[in-house]
Amino acid sequence: MEFRGNPNRSSHHIAARSHSLLIEARSIIAGFINAEPADIVFTNNATGSINLAVDAIRHLFGEGDMVLISIAEHHSNILPHLKLTSKGAMIKFVGLKDGLIDVEELRRALTKRTKLVAVAQCSNVLGNINDVESIGRIVTSYNRDIFYLVDGAQAVAHVPVDVKAMNADFYAFSGHKMYGPDGVGALYVSPAIRHLLEPVRTGGGTVRDIAVTFGRNADTAYPDYDGSLSVLEGGTPNTSNIVALSKAVGFLDRIGFENIRKHEMQLTKRLCSGIV
Repeated sequence: MEFRGNPNRSSHHIAARSHSLLIEARSIIAGFINAEPADIVFTNNATGSINLAVDAIRHLFGEGDMVLISIAEHHSNILPHLKLTSKGAMIKFVGLKDGLIDVEELRRALTKRTKLVAVAQCSNVLGNINDVESIGRIVTSYNRDIFYLVDGAQAVAHVPVDVKAMNADFYAFSGHKMYGPDGVGALYVSPAIRHLLEPVRTGGGTVRDIAVTFGRNADTAYPDYDGSLSVLEGGTPNTSNIVALSKAVGFLDRIGFENIRKHEMQLTKRLCSGIV
């Protein structure tokens, strides 16, 4: 009940407070992955983030375009991309080497028809951490027009994330994987591709104005979208969970990734010694 005011929609003090808290939370969450607040879209979870990314660029795909995915991806980083096959795109899977994405195989798989590379930073099954920065450099150096999507759901609570260093166009993650609440997630979108995105989650808060014309056979509305990522974030935001997600970021920051990594290695050694 503390966050019941609708930010950006009302002038009363409760809504104003929610607006301020939302701005603060967006800034904290963006900083956690070395992004800017304007680069963050709030979603329901990482699955929703990946679907949103695919839907926003789907109009750019056509016959023969290629999507590269590793064979170790979570279903959430496979199934959304299958929507692109309805546009004529094809899926190609890249294998593993020593439990990690085979970077050289991925390099060889890149062609002039490659339009999207989608990989997980950390495997939800093996726990292996892929070198997404190296993959990003390979993809970018081959063709800057290839979209690079990183599924960070398993990584954000365990390793420092720098979306700029990995040259990511999209980075998706969920709140519940980082000690936050269920039902909230985020999608990072690089400013470099923002002009290419299709408005796919429009509604309240996404337009400057709507011009309406009345015709004999049909009326028509002409929306003037505001040019920001709000076109992917229409409607009332889940302010309470977004604020809670920012608190989870603070919790992780206070512990520190060095301590998190040390604790995980201790648990891993204990597990391995018990299995032998």
